[in-house]
Amino acid sequence: MLYYRALAHAARKDNTSAIADLTTALATDPKWAELYIQRGLAKTALQDTAGASQDYDEAIRLDPKAVTAYLQRGLLRTQSADPKNAITDFNRVIALNPKSAVAYVFRGNANMALGQNAAAVKDYDKAIALDPKYSAAFNHRGVALEGLGKKQDASKSFERATQLNPQSAAAINNRAIDYMAKGDLKKALTEFTKAIKINPKFAPAYNNRGMVQVTMGDLDAAVLDYSQAIQVNSKDAGVYVNRAIAYTALDKPDAAIADYTAAIALEPKNARAYHGRAMARLSNKGAESETQADLKMAAELYQKQGDAKQAKAILELIK
Repeated sequence: MLYYRALAHAARKDNTSAIADLTTALATDPKWAELYIQRGLAKTALQDTAGASQDYDEAIRLDPKAVTAYLQRGLLRTQSADPKNAITDFNRVIALNPKSAVAYVFRGNANMALGQNAAAVKDYDKAIALDPKYSAAFNHRGVALEGLGKKQDASKSFERATQLNPQSAAAINNRAIDYMAKGDLKKALTEFTKAIKINPKFAPAYNNRGMVQVTMGDLDAAVLDYSQAIQVNSKDAGVYVNRAIAYTALDKPDAAIADYTAAIALEPKNARAYHGRAMARLSNKGAESETQADLKMAAELYQKQGDAKQAKAILELIK
């Protein structure tokens, strides 16, 4: 049967073949919601967000009680900067299955994306009540508590997350961030390294370890870490900015300019990138007009983003 062959393809991460089989199966059985769900999962794995969303929509139309479709569509919406509609999906999952700890965690994540950390903590608490050994719930809860300024409670939550799952790179990474915030750089460095050993493809740990290396004065090591983070995930503008800062400190303005330019290509409204690129260009006497343009853009973006102090400082520099 094509359905089971498609599942076998997906298990081997051959999602292209899985999609082909599921599409063929749908031609003969277009009202089977599960086929759309499985094809949506395969498309999600191939980063076809639009296609996956359409499949989940159709699955829900055919079966309004398709919990998996709501859950997966909610995840896509959270990742696509649509947390409000994601919460609607997670609410539906919870209505259908009030004991779904996963749904509470996902809704908590969507609430955090909206800046609603208090609501997120309530969701994580509910998930933990349903599943006291849910490491990820403690981990995300710690992030939300930090957002509320409750650093001591956040530390306890991160610690519990790592106790429950010592192999969770994300939890160890967050515990390391906690050490970094407390100024314990050596422990932070050790923890970030531990997270990387557990998951060598966890880009945030490389980026965060790079920031520790900069603070400790090892700029070359920082550049290596930022470069590794970019190799794993080349779509994070913040890492390019961080590496550019390190390059500037190493007196490598051309490399810094290239990284700031890459950051701007990813995030055209990144004020720090325009500001940093202008500073890197100061050593280039033939780039006065480009430098002025970057400074003006940085000042404009800082102003729009509510950082009047930075905007004023740059405008004074332009004068």
